Amino acid sequence: MQVTLEEIEAKALALTTEKGFHENERRLESRLKDSPESLKELYYLENARRLALIHGEVSEALEADRKDRHADLRAFQADGDFAKHVKDTFEDELADIVIRTVELAAVNGIDLSAHVAAKMDYNKTRPYKFGKNY
Repeated sequence: MQVTLEEIEAKALALTTEKGFHENERRLESRLKDSPESLKELYYLENARRLALIHGEVSEALEADRKDRHADLRAFQADGDFAKHVKDTFEDELADIVIRTVELAAVNGIDLSAHVAAKMDYNKTRPYKFGKNY
């Protein structure tokens, strides 16, 4: 199943909203609506929190890979047991990284597809290994 970043972004934002992940933020926004400086601080703190969650997912992906935990999609597609064949694997954690990243972009109104395309185009112009050792 092929999906665009925009579709993933919309689904991620809808799901995190439905599951209550934005309730505290919305409640605080309503309490702080008359204080632009406090709203700005909330914005930065929420971005920092979301970035920390992405960092956590990157660490979980690293550990899954170090422990050679990889998904078995064929088995999952055969019996539908996500917990047995996919949960907490390297692939599962990579998916979490993408989901959290597109959700961060969505709440900030960032057109992530456009930025990824621009970055890929820019990277084509860079030197071998982008001028670094690795």
